[in-house]
Amino acid sequence: LAESLRRARRFDQATAAANPALELSPGDQDAKAVLLRIQQSQRTMPAALLSLYAGRYSSPFGTLEISSDGRRLTARLPDQPASEMLPLSDNEFFMESMGVPIAFVTGKSGVVTHAVVRAGGDIRVERQR
Repeated sequence: LAESLRRARRFDQATAAANPALELSPGDQDAKAVLLRIQQSQRTMPAALLSLYAGRYSSPFGTLEISSDGRRLTARLPDQPASEMLPLSDNEFFMESMGVPIAFVTGKSGVVTHAVVRAGGDIRVERQR
């Protein structure tokens, strides 16, 4: 229930739904993970920062398209559903439906040159021009 409410961006209700599970079983890793995703989903980032990361990246699985709606990032691989990207830091995100983190790397000029996907090892994905 908490996960569904989080995806609907009803964060207060999602937290209220997840907390009882954690109270009943403080070691419940699923409840802890949901609460963490709720916190990550609520993190706001400047639209200008998000727009730095939007673009197309060459990956071993096809072109990875990162888009920004000004509030959040979304990732999409060919023939795959879009994946919300939950912010972990100013330059690192968790691609939710793909289950992997991605970190964006900028050059000296402040432009993103590539990103690193951590999926069983580091996969460098080059930004397309």
